[in-house]
Amino acid sequence: MNPLLKNSRVRGTPEDPFLQDIKRRREYALEPIHAKILWHCDGSHSIEKLSEISQQPVEDVLEFLKVIVKAGLLELDSIATARFAPLAKSPYLREIQIDATGRCNLFGICKHCYGRPMLEQAAKTELSTAEMFQLFDQMSDLNVGNCFLSGGEIFIRKDLPDLIEYLAEKNICLDGIFTNGTFSRPEVLDAILNTGVKTALLVSLDGHTSEINGYMRGVGNFERTTRFIAEVKNSGLPLTVNTMVTKQTVHVLDEMYVFMKKLGVNRWRLSVPREQGEMIANKDLIMPEWGEIFDAYERLLRTALEDSDSRMRIQLSSIFKTEFQKDKVVFLFHPGSSCCVYKRWALVVKPSGDIVPCTAFDNLKFGNVRTDQLRDIWYAESTQAFKALPLEATECKDCDLKELCGGGCRKIAHYLHGSVLAKDDHACPMYQFFADRVMPILSRYGVRQKYLPKPDPYLYDTSVIDQMLLNKIS
Repeated sequence: MNPLLKNSRVRGTPEDPFLQDIKRRREYALEPIHAKILWHCDGSHSIEKLSEISQQPVEDVLEFLKVIVKAGLLELDSIATARFAPLAKSPYLREIQIDATGRCNLFGICKHCYGRPMLEQAAKTELSTAEMFQLFDQMSDLNVGNCFLSGGEIFIRKDLPDLIEYLAEKNICLDGIFTNGTFSRPEVLDAILNTGVKTALLVSLDGHTSEINGYMRGVGNFERTTRFIAEVKNSGLPLTVNTMVTKQTVHVLDEMYVFMKKLGVNRWRLSVPREQGEMIANKDLIMPEWGEIFDAYERLLRTALEDSDSRMRIQLSSIFKTEFQKDKVVFLFHPGSSCCVYKRWALVVKPSGDIVPCTAFDNLKFGNVRTDQLRDIWYAESTQAFKALPLEATECKDCDLKELCGGGCRKIAHYLHGSVLAKDDHACPMYQFFADRVMPILSRYGVRQKYLPKPDPYLYDTSVIDQMLLNKIS
């Protein structure tokens, strides 16, 4: 018998490995010895050879492999062989988000677009299909397990089905596709279904009526988007709806909650507009008062916690998601924790090939995939100095909220104060609200606070970041 991994790969580092179920988008922690066994399950090694490699009894190896077979992630007797990328050296690059186009059919319409000027400029030098494939090849060689595709509006790319299929060929899990939902392209959904991966469609909808959504996203787009949502639901793919909390929606979130449940949404994610892009010019038109936001969030939180029959998961900015209630834990930051755990193990590729720390921080460039290797960019001192930037290195180090907040967003801190080491004043009221009103409610549902794993010591001089910003932020 020559075992072969099926629809799965061993990811991570030798010290912290895991098995990824690519099609079902799940991960399972592994002991290093088990990771070693599974990594050699490439169809070219017998059970006896695996026993020799791992120095474990044949019977023990076989019993372990039968567990993986039962999960549908291994064939015990295969005539095929596969090439596996080696486990990465630390830190592991877990995810790449690719803003694959700078084009969007709603430019000049959405009142909160985060990056129209950059996207329109990047669209002039958009990565070709061949260049995208080369990027996927590099991701595979680095054993990157996860990918998101977005834009602009990603459904504008005619080669989107080809990109989906090639990611599957490289055994990279397409976790999600961000879209405004105004395009009907059945061939895209068919391409996803053909891969067998449970890719989520993350659709933007900023109102539960044509009038409210139309104010933010244009007349007629409510009808187009809800039709697209129905297509996604009929396909059986997971559906997330992203909603911006504005003056137009802040007082009707309870009604929207009911509406989202009727749509069959798997996850509803709500966010508050931040100081970036079109929102700066339209702030007076769309930004609610903080008190209105907090009252609406508290009502919605209580509704979600009490709605035991609902299968819809909910996320309120960064202060609550349904998993808190399920797992009974809210994580706290150490002084040495990275400021942005959300994208700590990720990079974003912009339409022009520029690599940046996150979608919003589009003018802080680590490199470009046309001229630099992904591996070199990820492990570069400048990249890791920024990615690992600890809370204790920022002006938030003495704040009473630092363990809850983690320093907020470095992009917003830079926009507001000209330094990534400054405070993100946008996050301060949100986390004061979390401390004063949200955490007491969660505590009554058995949710407790727990520190994140203690991070490795920070090995970089923040002057590296200062120099990087001086050279690369325009």
